[in-house]
Amino acid sequence: MERNCSIRQGQFEDISYVTYGLIFPLLCSIGILGNTLNLIVLSQKNYRKGSAYVYMRGYSAASLFAIVVAVPFGWRMHFQPGSAWHNFYQAFFHTHLELYLGNATLGTF
Repeated sequence: MERNCSIRQGQFEDISYVTYGLIFPLLCSIGILGNTLNLIVLSQKNYRKGSAYVYMRGYSAASLFAIVVAVPFGWRMHFQPGSAWHNFYQAFFHTHLELYLGNATLGTF
């Protein structure tokens, strides 16, 4: 059974560039900035008491960590789309750190 694909290779590369080259870094930058500001504000003396603030600090820290873990994935998808790893260390990082930490942080939400 043969499938018909309506997206040509050039269109796929354009979509990949816009997604991983423009939108993904913008969203990561906004997320890192927002979560960092949240942690700064919630770490002030007025917000140290109360269980709700503890949960909000934890959520901001987990979100920040999830974004930081996602950055190497976006970098790899933008600069090496569909290619194999060039060395053992890249494969090890992807297999044992990137996938594990990415899935672990997504489980916190």
